[in-house]
Amino acid sequence: MGLTAKPGDEQIVSHRRQPPASMLTREEHLKRSKEAALALLNAGRMREAVSSMMTDIVKSPSSAMPREIHAFGISAAAAGDTTAVREYIEGFI
Repeated sequence: MGLTAKPGDEQIVSHRRQPPASMLTREEHLKRSKEAALALLNAGRMREAVSSMMTDIVKSPSSAMPREIHAFGISAAAAGDTTAVREYIEGFI
């Protein structure tokens, strides 16, 4: 039994089997994280988008960066600034 997307369901993320995050390269993990966070943002779920990105970045052992960077995403979401949240998500390299 599969999921069928209907018009307006752009936020549905594929449920196909994908390798676990621990088996992905840093670039693949980052790409997957950004896609999930942007899908949430595009669905109007700004705070969840930031939360998704934060948790994905923190749990990746290859993403050594100051955790304070997440204050930007949190502040942008709290202010309702969609553009800044998008910049936060897309800014990870």
